Amino acid sequence: MNCIHEQLFGTYGGVYQFLFFFTFFTVLRHPTTKFVSTLFTKIFAIQNPRHQTKVGETFWFFMYYSSAWAFSSFALWGKPYVTNSDAMFADYPTTIAPANLAFLMFELGFYASSFAYLFFETRKNHSDFWMMFSHHIASMFLIGVGVYFHYDKMAVVSLWIHDVADIFLEGAKVLSYCRFKTLRYIPFGILVFAWGVPRIYYFPKHVILSSFRIFMTRAAEFPMITFFLGFMSLLWVLDCVWWAMILKMVIKGLATMNLEKDVRSSSDSEAEATPAPAKQQPAKRE
Repeated sequence: MNCIHEQLFGTYGGVYQFLFFFTFFTVLRHPTTKFVSTLFTKIFAIQNPRHQTKVGETFWFFMYYSSAWAFSSFALWGKPYVTNSDAMFADYPTTIAPANLAFLMFELGFYASSFAYLFFETRKNHSDFWMMFSHHIASMFLIGVGVYFHYDKMAVVSLWIHDVADIFLEGAKVLSYCRFKTLRYIPFGILVFAWGVPRIYYFPKHVILSSFRIFMTRAAEFPMITFFLGFMSLLWVLDCVWWAMILKMVIKGLATMNLEKDVRSSSDSEAEATPAPAKQQPAKRE
């Protein structure tokens, strides 16, 4: 355990990386979202004032999840524990791989920054605000415990599984706000599988259940593992709830050819779904 604590606190490498990424995301977020909102409003003639704000926020998340998934794919390239859960703990505990530590601090810095912004952005009005609140807490806990107790391999794989779906979710919403009424159905359709297969099937089978079987025979070697698995189970429950919302939205959207509302914001005001009146509406893009 001494090598674990030294890895995080003795050299301060992880702490410095976390502070850097937290500052980076916190400082850059507001000017970036404002710039994107202004630019996209002009280019795509977005009429709804609420959509003008949300397109900037959504594009910010799209950029983040795209870069995070690319980062985690790089960290996991060629690693046996991506497909073999036994390999996650075959050499436990060892020094955390630099790529794993950097990626986890990248994610922790983002979630800490997003948690602070959660009370100020438009998402605070979503019907699932407290689920999002719980998701951020669980994610930060998973990352923190993953680093401190050397469960970094499991943490990186878990985040890699989750981030891919959010690329299509945020990308589809950007297309929706930019009034690409037909093109947005492509990422929404991919989202159903990009969410269901990795999060609903692969995550519990490869990470939660497989790891649980290992811990049943070697529990004494893994401190705090009960809480760690509990929080991962909480994430899976949230994944199931959100996937049900996605399926409901897609089925309803295909029936009515209308996907105006966000996947995870079913109680947004009606004004959000109805563009502001204008003398002449630009032609809808296909």
